Amino acid sequence: MTPKQNALYWRSWAGVRAACPGADRHDLHRKALGHDCGHADFTNEDFDRVLAAFAAVARPDDLEAQLRQLEQPRRRMEWAIAQLCAPHYRAAVMMDRWGHADLAQLTLEELGELRMTLARASRRTARRAAAMANTEAADPF
Repeated sequence: MTPKQNALYWRSWAGVRAACPGADRHDLHRKALGHDCGHADFTNEDFDRVLAAFAAVARPDDLEAQLRQLEQPRRRMEWAIAQLCAPHYRAAVMMDRWGHADLAQLTLEELGELRMTLARASRRTARRAAAMANTEAADPF
C-alpha cells in the first residue's frame, strides 16, 4: 500500500466513523472481501472493494461514488497504458491484436495483456536507445 493509499484509507474510515460511530472496520473488511485482513496487506482490488464498502456506509445515498470505486481497477489499468506509449502506437497495437482501437471495448484481462505488450515494447525501445548511446559514446568519430 502506498502512502497515498494509506492516507485515503484512513480518510475514508474517518467518514465511516462520522456516519456510523459504532462501525467495526474489520467487519467491513470481511463484508467487502469475504475475509478479514489488515489494510496494509490489501491488493489494489481489495483496496477498491473496501473503499466502496466504506463509501456505502459513509455516503449511502451516493451510489456514484461506490460504483466509481468499483471501476478503479479498469481506470488504473487505462492510466498505466496511457503512461507507456503514444496513443497512435497503442492504437496500432490494438488494431493488430483486436481489430479496433477502443479501450472501452476491451475486458480488464485484455487491458492487462495490452499493458504487458506495451511494457515489453517500451523496455525494448529503452534497451535499444541505451545501446545506441553506448555505441556513440565509445566511438567519438
